[in-house]
Amino acid sequence: MKEVLFIQACKQGNITDKYKSQYPYPPLGLISLSNMLKIHGINVTIRDLFLENISKSEFLNSLKEISHPLLIGISSYTDSIEVACSIAKECKKIFPNTKILLGGTHVTFMYKDVMEQCKEIDFCCIGEGEGMIVELVECLLHNSLSLRDIKSLVYRDDLSNEIVANKKREYLTNLDILPFSEFSDFMIKAMQKHNNIVIVSSRGCPGGCIFCASRGMSGPKYRCYSAEYLISYLFYYHKVYNFQTYSFLDDTFTANKQRLRKFAEYIHKLEFYLRFTCKSRADVVNQEMAELLEKICCVSIHIGVESAENAILKAINKRIVLDDVFKAIKILAIHNIRIECTFILGHPQDTVETMEKTLIMAKKLNNTDFSLAVIGICTPFPGTDLWNRREEYRMKFLTNRWARYDLSTPIFETRNISAEDLKKGAFYFNNALFDGDSLPGLSSNKYEEFREQIDTLINEIEVAIGKQTK
Repeated sequence: MKEVLFIQACKQGNITDKYKSQYPYPPLGLISLSNMLKIHGINVTIRDLFLENISKSEFLNSLKEISHPLLIGISSYTDSIEVACSIAKECKKIFPNTKILLGGTHVTFMYKDVMEQCKEIDFCCIGEGEGMIVELVECLLHNSLSLRDIKSLVYRDDLSNEIVANKKREYLTNLDILPFSEFSDFMIKAMQKHNNIVIVSSRGCPGGCIFCASRGMSGPKYRCYSAEYLISYLFYYHKVYNFQTYSFLDDTFTANKQRLRKFAEYIHKLEFYLRFTCKSRADVVNQEMAELLEKICCVSIHIGVESAENAILKAINKRIVLDDVFKAIKILAIHNIRIECTFILGHPQDTVETMEKTLIMAKKLNNTDFSLAVIGICTPFPGTDLWNRREEYRMKFLTNRWARYDLSTPIFETRNISAEDLKKGAFYFNNALFDGDSLPGLSSNKYEEFREQIDTLINEIEVAIGKQTK
């Protein structure tokens, strides 16, 4: 039984279908765990229910055709944890002697609740799992290590049946020791539809945004692959699979400026001029960086703006102001780099007025040639400051269903904003039923001064782009 089965759980529905078409990303976390086990002689199969066009019943029937695995590992996000538990129960019926492990961001912070509600789950993983998974499989195969000695593991005690959480494992500091991702043929075909290879080039986040669980999951220290690793990874997949574009999925690809410069040097030496996208922060974008990124064919940068009100940005600990955003947009646009701005409606500190300003800014940016905007609804995921301090933020929760935590459904309301306000705001942005000057009617304000400020910014950029073109 040197076989391990990994499953990426996925909630079915229209929202998921939309994500599948826009972001056909393979399960990089499970792939990394799989690589570690394969190095140690373990056969691993990955089933990705996000990418695979298969129903739950079809998937379960397909499991009956395989031999009994030693371990089944299921990865889940918050909105798919109910699906993950359902899969665990069905897997236990098919393979009663197989141990079942759950992992992912949600489980990292809610392992006790998950294991109490789903008795079929034998183990949970807290945080990064590369070291834990190897030791767990060795323990199951050879009984060479006690469960209580495996860091980052949560298990049920055989005698008391109590849930035991071991000490969390130290974070990996040298990511270059990890092997390249080994993609299945199915994953390669899914990415080839967009002709794009993806990579997460770093872990950890020094930021402290109250709506994000990245810091809690991966730690406050920024850890990254070297420039040598990155260029080797991308060059390899370009040569083997002929990918013509690539994307960095980590939150702030540009955080390590020395690595960025070195990466650019390798691109120039290899003449590896393929178009790529990445993510950054408004306050780190400057002229030098934009020039460098343009020369190495960066065509789009995602930046989290979150709100059009400085007071809200301060309250959510974003550590930027609107002037940073305006400056970044202008610099990037001049250098032919499109900026993708994401906004969040319904922060606990929001009012209907601050939400309408955010909608105005997002709408106007989305109607230009040099930027686009995406809006989500504030969601207090476990592991975030929002979740940990939910009583202090005086949020009135509207549901106890994790499946609703999809960034599109109002989860809570406050004294200042209602669920209906959020629905109106999201509908306003996502539907082409409003002209550029209309508003969803949350307040009676017209925001003339703010509109003028945004229009002036857009005009300045359009003039600058026009001069550069000439």
